[in-house]
Amino acid sequence: QLTKVVVHLNARNDEAEQRFDRLRAGFEEELRTIAQDASLKIAAERARLERALDPEALRRDAELIAAEWAARREAAREELGALRADAAKRQEQEADAARARLQQQAAALRAEAGRV
Repeated sequence: QLTKVVVHLNARNDEAEQRFDRLRAGFEEELRTIAQDASLKIAAERARLERALDPEALRRDAELIAAEWAARREAAREELGALRADAAKRQEQEADAARARLQQQAAALRAEAGRV
């Protein structure tokens, strides 16, 4: 009877050890996967940071941005010049129209004064 109990306990112990080994292997694999994923993420962030801090890349980016803004600034200057020219032209037309009205009114006034 005692032998049966010992055999039974040994069998249960073996089962528990196998279960423990499976759990340990699963956890170790999960930890390896997590560590590998973290390592890849760290490497990617390190590469991104190195690119962000690369003086040559920063200079190129600054030049691209400056060129883009220079083109926009030049387009805005051209538009402003066109608007100023248009405003000057309209002002000249208004001045010519005002002079013409003034001359007509002066002529009408002289004609009226000549009749009196």
